[in-house]
Amino acid sequence: STGETACHQCGDGSEVNLAQTGCNACTAGQFKAIAGNANCEECTKCGAGQKFTGTCSTTADNTGCTECVGGFYQDASGHTESSCKGCPAGWQQGAGGKTDCGQCSAGQFQNEQSKDTCKDCPTGWYTNNAGVSGCKQCPAGWKQAAQGTSNCGACAAGAYQNASSKTACKD
Repeated sequence: STGETACHQCGDGSEVNLAQTGCNACTAGQFKAIAGNANCEECTKCGAGQKFTGTCSTTADNTGCTECVGGFYQDASGHTESSCKGCPAGWQQGAGGKTDCGQCSAGQFQNEQSKDTCKDCPTGWYTNNAGVSGCKQCPAGWKQAAQGTSNCGACAAGAYQNASSKTACKD
């Protein structure tokens, strides 16, 4: 023996093992597209705000990353997640490619998941909290004539309202 080692040629999808005595298949998340003595390479990963739409097999890196659409987000980076996460109720994301969702403002709500907008509280209803999935009725003795408000107004002196969720008081 002259101290020389044989140069192993491995097929696509495999690389020379550490002992340089044979070939090992590329591990999950790695590929090698051509035969030879090259090592397996990491498949391309998607950034935050994106989902993985390609394929990564041991022999090919057909990478595709697509921005998450409104109502969805992806906070992980360097990933191969094939889906984006939906915003929870009370939250929204109006733009694509984002890493988080925003709370609905006071006076607004969202009772569904994965939405790109919030809804205004209807007349006679309100919410003074952000990030809620529903509004509260204005109680008896109070009114609210506008949509999207964070409070109700008391009936003026001499006026009354004996029902809840009303837009005006009675004289």
